[in-house]
Amino acid sequence: IQVLARLGDVWFFGATAVIGVVVAVNLGWWGLRRRPRRDRRRAWIALACAGGACVVAIVGAVLGAAAAKADLQEGSRSARAGIDLLADGDLDGAGAAFASAASAFGRAEGDLSKPWVQLGRAVPVVAQHRNAAYTLSKAAADASESLSAALVAMDVDSLRMVDGRVDVASIEQFAVPMNEVTSALAGLDAAVHRADDRWLVARLRRELHDLSDEVGAQRLRGEDALRNLAVAPAMLGADESRVYFVAFTTPAEARGLGGFMGNWAEITVTGGRVAMTDFGRTVELNRGGRSAKQLTGPDGYLERYGRFLLSAGAGGVAKSEVWSDLTVSPHFPSVAQAIAELYPQSGGEELDGVVALDVYVVARLLEITGPIRVEGVELELSASNVADFLLRDQYLVGDNEGRIDLLAEVANRTVAQLLTSTLPAPRELTELLGPMVEQGRLDAWAVRPAEQAMFDRLGMSGALPDLEGGDGLGFTVNNVGNNKIDAYLDATVGYAVDTDPATGDVSSTLTFEFTNAAPRRGLPDSVIGNTRDLPVGTNFMYLSIFTALPFVDAELDGKPVGFANSTEEGFVVSSTYLQIDGSSTSTLVVELAGRLDLAAGYRLAVRSPPMARPAAISVSVNGAPPAEIVESGVSRVRVGSASD
Repeated sequence: IQVLARLGDVWFFGATAVIGVVVAVNLGWWGLRRRPRRDRRRAWIALACAGGACVVAIVGAVLGAAAAKADLQEGSRSARAGIDLLADGDLDGAGAAFASAASAFGRAEGDLSKPWVQLGRAVPVVAQHRNAAYTLSKAAADASESLSAALVAMDVDSLRMVDGRVDVASIEQFAVPMNEVTSALAGLDAAVHRADDRWLVARLRRELHDLSDEVGAQRLRGEDALRNLAVAPAMLGADESRVYFVAFTTPAEARGLGGFMGNWAEITVTGGRVAMTDFGRTVELNRGGRSAKQLTGPDGYLERYGRFLLSAGAGGVAKSEVWSDLTVSPHFPSVAQAIAELYPQSGGEELDGVVALDVYVVARLLEITGPIRVEGVELELSASNVADFLLRDQYLVGDNEGRIDLLAEVANRTVAQLLTSTLPAPRELTELLGPMVEQGRLDAWAVRPAEQAMFDRLGMSGALPDLEGGDGLGFTVNNVGNNKIDAYLDATVGYAVDTDPATGDVSSTLTFEFTNAAPRRGLPDSVIGNTRDLPVGTNFMYLSIFTALPFVDAELDGKPVGFANSTEEGFVVSSTYLQIDGSSTSTLVVELAGRLDLAAGYRLAVRSPPMARPAAISVSVNGAPPAEIVESGVSRVRVGSASD
């Protein structure tokens, strides 16, 4: 029997226990039959007493469980609500929810501690359920009370920037209760794992696993927040001044990252004080500093885009207009590193980081600062109209030089007004700018690895997604006509995939429908003209398709078209030049084929570019109804599994 008890799983869980009980009963039965009548009578009386005691113990445990049930359910609901509110950044709401959970779990702990409930600890299986409920209720009560107290101590408003200054000391102090929150979650997570027992009924085990997943996910978020708090003071100039470059891009003239960088700002942070120490147009960087600027990396960036950025000579000498094309890549870490290398050679300071934002982010920032007025524009620019103005309407105001100054004034005044405003609390700021980060319109990069890791955790790195062994889909448009016509470009994309799980073979058809809504007359040359001697209104683009599958062939409006092949950040990249006439639509069909690891099903990472007009993308796998992706940014699609 002792061997069976320690044998582990044989056949199915509990099989050895069943065998052990059967063996013990048979041994007892045959042993008693050989004993005198008086001994057998005593044995039956003892068994009856033991059975009665078991019944009493079970009844006591059931009564205790019934008394604790409502409180356990209320505590679980409140704790889960607290976790959700904490994930959303509502610390006040989360604190109240955890206080309610602590009270409910505390009452349940009291019910499960009653003497008649303790008797259940002597009954196998009943003991596991009682112990699990008691252990979890006690740990949950303690953790919920600690969480509530820590959340009450958090002063989120102290983290806001007020009149261009962030209180660095408050950030350091905020880490103390945040650490208490993370510790309490870790304790609760450990208690849930301790409470889990294979003798528990399936439903209870599922609930424990679900709770463990929720607590574990929030614990990881808390640990990430602590890491962010650890690097934030230094990034805000607590020890020494930090210098950051801000690139203002416009998708009216498309680039791989999203848009052409028309203006820039230099931001210096000292002891939490944020100041704009320089501002200018991109052309000033092209002309400023050294006449021969060196651009030596990143290697993959130069390998793919060096012909657009470097002169024909050796030694990494940049072209005279290099700053105008730095945003050619969709992989922001590469773009930012190039900016950090070139800026000191163009008259600027050594950089600690780079931020890129487009006109839609400017619109969100005006929700903070309020409307602005710009000389020469009758319209008051606000969050509701500034994106349309910067994409289209501004090009109808004055001559080209005046228009450039107008664009600079909008960007300059927005930043200046932002630095004299009070920013919203972190939760509201996340709600305001979070969608811009998700759409790839607001990216950030830092020189120091620990600080870059923070941007990675926040999803702000602007990096191409990791394919993780699966398929990928993305595309970029780089304007080659040197105009602002891409504000009138619409793209509809369909990706139809067929897979063979047995072989791993994957073939796909990628269909683009590009509509150039720009007219052939009636708009300034800066919008519908071009420097390529093409008809007015022509959209001349350098299209790059990012996938995991090699290119096979392609047709544009029924005619064969060639593609050049290369790679970038794990993607196979197929590129070609396209001309879309004004007020017309062209259809490009691309065939791709290759082999992928389908053991875990078909997986697809989609990167939809932050265009002026977001592309409508649909994905269909093995003839299934298409999944629609209508927002810019990164999405993931998964179909099937190894067991399908």
